[in-house]
Parts: sequence; C-alpha cells; structure tokens
Amino acid sequence: MFKLGKRPQPPLMPNGNKKFKFGPIQWNLMMIGKTGHGKSSTGNSILGRTAFVVSDSSESETDAVQVAFTSLSADRGSVKVADTPGIGDTRMDTVTAIRKACKDLESGIQKCPGGVHAFLLVLKYGNRFTEEESRTVRSLKSLLGEDVLRRHCVIVFTHGELFDLSRKKGPGNSGDFSSWCCEQTGGLGDLIEECQHRCV
Repeated sequence: MFKLGKRPQPPLMPNGNKKFKFGPIQWNLMMIGKTGHGKSSTGNSILGRTAFVVSDSSESETDAVQVAFTSLSADRGSVKVADTPGIGDTRMDTVTAIRKACKDLESGIQKCPGGVHAFLLVLKYGNRFTEEESRTVRSLKSLLGEDVLRRHCVIVFTHGELFDLSRKKGPGNSGDFSSWCCEQTGGLGDLIEECQHRCV
C-alpha cells in the first residue's frame, strides 16, 4: 500500500492554550483519466498557469508523470499537481495499457512523498463511462485500498460548456450540475455515489 496524504496534526500553542495553529501545507493532487479528457488543461487551471502540454490528439502527449507547483498565500502553503499519462492510449493493447496505468500511479505517488491528498478522476462530460474508466477505478482500489474513492477521490468533469448547452435543450433537461450528478445511473452513478458526490 502507498501513503495517502493527511493534514498534519497541528502543535499546541506555545502558551499552552488548547487552540491549534495550522501552518502552510503542500497539497498534493494527482490527476488520472483517459487520454483526451482534459487532464493537462485541468492541471493548468488549478495551477493558474501553463505547466503541462495540452493536445487535442487521441494519443497522450504526457508519456511520464509530470509534476508542477504553485504557491498559494503565505498562510495557505502550496499545491503540487501530478499529471499522469492518459489511460487508454491508442498505441497500446489493453493489457499493456493497464500495466502502464498501474506503473504511472505508483510513479505519481512516489513523486508526492508527503502522500496524495486527492486523486482527481478527470472525465469528459457527455462521454460514456467505459470499461477503461472502470479498470482505472479497479486499479486505484487494488493499489490503494477499497476505500480510496470514498476518502480521497474527486471527480472533475471537463468540457462544462457542453453541460450548459445540453441542459438548455428540450423539456426535462433543466437543473443544475448537482441535480445532474444525482440523476446518473449505472457505472457513473455508482462512481459518483462512492466518491460521496465530490464532483466539479
């Protein structure tokens, strides 16, 4: 098993007061998901700058785990984002792709020695939840434990402009993003439920 991040326990105040004081922390985030779903763009948005190469190709631009940082305000610390190669790369057969995805997860975790605070499972809005995504979820659980989704996973839906367009068309398509998440069934509905509806 690998180390997952926890917020460090704060020390007592020097005067013996029972108040806790949190210092700056480095938040470690790891993005995982299928090639072409927008992991690199998501990482760039989180960092507030272009740190990862973005491509519209069906083949992953990211061959190895890449890491970038950004500083927050002085009292809030920093964010480290690990961008993993896309799963389902069209250049590989299924077995090779699964093995590579597992190695990439291991590599990403090793690049976050303080542990990973959250896994960002990046999904493209409007795409079906496929067997490749299911395999990724199973790989995460086998490497990190059955409760990894419940405790450490956030689903990031990219291409939000498609959500806005689809929700404006026709009757029965009104509602906000939270309502849409609650309406999902099948594998995606199960995933959202297991992640305790942590979706953005």
